[in-house]
Amino acid sequence: MAPILEVNGLRKEFKGFALKNISFTLERGYI
Repeated sequence: MAPILEVNGLRKEFKGFALKNISFTLERGYI
């Protein structure tokens, strides 16, 4: 069970990082 929770945590971290990257990219006018 622990590994599954770890993977879910990593996924959430990655999603947050990706969303920050996307919003940062859009702010600078690049897609």
